[in-house]
Amino acid sequence: METREMRLEARFPTALIVSLLGLILVGCADFHNPAFNAEVGANGATVLFVPFRESRKKLWHGESELGKRLVAAVKAWARENAEEPSALEGRDLREVLEHVKDWTENRIRISDWQSLAGGLGVKYVVEGDIVEFSLRNPKVYGVYDGRAVAEFRVINIVSGKLSYEGETRPATYGKGRDMITMDSPSSENDARVTERLTSRLAAEIGRDLYGYYAD
Repeated sequence: METREMRLEARFPTALIVSLLGLILVGCADFHNPAFNAEVGANGATVLFVPFRESRKKLWHGESELGKRLVAAVKAWARENAEEPSALEGRDLREVLEHVKDWTENRIRISDWQSLAGGLGVKYVVEGDIVEFSLRNPKVYGVYDGRAVAEFRVINIVSGKLSYEGETRPATYGKGRDMITMDSPSSENDARVTERLTSRLAAEIGRDLYGYYAD
């Protein structure tokens, strides 16, 4: 005998109900827009990501392994979270970065970026500096207490203007949920914690560039 519940299930399959609930939740989520390009940010534009430098260690663009990993992590975050991410890749990217790495001055002007990346379909250049990156706090013994901060700017090489400049929110490791599953400090675990902290810093940069849904 067909029950009322059976008739309802036939009219509204479980998969459809789950999909509708997902759409409702996403629609209700609070989206934070980027702070430049009329709150569109870098979505839909091709970006030249330059490996971040580490001025505190006197490491220029392309000399910092951490700076390279950070940019790779930002691109990965964008592929998973941004609406229309597009980054310069391949031979064009390699040639531009070779020029950047061999740069003899201590800064690259907007006009220089226009010369370096003009004609490659790039709209924005993202360059920055890792101003803080530490795994431990000397005042806290026996656990990780990581903190990372970066400064970066977004240059519109089409208009020749600075579109955005700022400092990220601090990325941290070793507090809250991390305290439950965190590894004890050791040289073996440093690499893993560095990767986690780098990913979190990349997320902060990605959110500023592309916007994000609040948790």
